[in-house]
Amino acid sequence: MAQSHDIDTAVENITNHILAAADIAIPKTSGRQPRLWKPWWDEKYTEAFRNQKRCWDRFRRYPTTENFITFKKAKAMARKIKRQNQNTTWQKNVNSIQCNISSKEMWDKVRNMLGTYKKGHAISFLNHNGQTVSEVRDIANILGAQFSKISSNESYPPVFAAYKQKEERKALNFKASTCKEYNAPFTVQELTAALNKTRPTSSGPDRIHCHMLKNLSEKSLNVILFLFNRIWTEQCFPALWCKAVVVPIPKPGKDPHNPSHYRPIALTSCLCKLRERIVNTRLVYFLEETGHLS
Repeated sequence: MAQSHDIDTAVENITNHILAAADIAIPKTSGRQPRLWKPWWDEKYTEAFRNQKRCWDRFRRYPTTENFITFKKAKAMARKIKRQNQNTTWQKNVNSIQCNISSKEMWDKVRNMLGTYKKGHAISFLNHNGQTVSEVRDIANILGAQFSKISSNESYPPVFAAYKQKEERKALNFKASTCKEYNAPFTVQELTAALNKTRPTSSGPDRIHCHMLKNLSEKSLNVILFLFNRIWTEQCFPALWCKAVVVPIPKPGKDPHNPSHYRPIALTSCLCKLRERIVNTRLVYFLEETGHLS
């Protein structure tokens, strides 16, 4: 699998095997937008709510005094369970907020308590060159051109652009030595440490999530380690890892129909980011030990 002659083929084989295992082990959603989840809603309240609805339907069809009293009792019981669940859930979430949690975890818990979640930001149309653009492909092309412009040399100040061009014309003379410690093959310990520090970021074009990597077997991790070492020693970077899914994020308080009021977020391969973390950890350690970085 990772022993393929071509690096790109090896990466493709490993990616396909991970996705095949994920298709078997991980259930898929319907793709529909889920309803807002209420943290206090449990099975007990579901049964009480259904009973209240049944009693109401019975009273609506047969409006007798007995059915009305039954409905009122069912409604009162459902309301009681709801309030009890709300109080219990609130106290549980408040007690879980400690001084050692991150700000993201804290706000996730706050949104959980309030039952609110981030809204999507689907772009219905853009105003471009005095015209209204609503076709999805045209919107994507306009945003792509905007992101390409702000990422090019045109966005740099003239002084910095001239300095950058001058420095890039200098030829690099770097002869790597395989005997150096930082050029040694990666180890299982380095891979495991990097994997433990990996955050649950979104997947890239290969659709491999970091949770998939964390649940791989030891044998599978050794295959990935073998691939990383091949890339490291053969000095050949996979073409698939050079691609990214670019997501446009609207700037707060700005007109969402102006293409310049979006910032790009590039979602790259989690396998690539895992390897980058290993390389970064090794280089930072070397630079700190040699006094080049403090």
